[in-house]
Amino acid sequence: MFAHGSGSSRHSPRNHYVARALHEAGLATLLIDLLTVEEEVDLRTRHLRFDIGLLSEQLRGATE
Repeated sequence: MFAHGSGSSRHSPRNHYVARALHEAGLATLLIDLLTVEEEVDLRTRHLRFDIGLLSEQLRGATE
């Protein structure tokens, strides 16, 4: 499992590049956003992008 932070989304060209490289190496990939659309609009403080508890719960949910 690989989780990339810093607020980039599944639409990021960099994240697509990494997913493609992992796929070419024979590893499956799943690009998801850990924040909902409502949570992503926090443009002023961006505190949710660094809420490790929230993000880890979202990641745990995605793996289940």
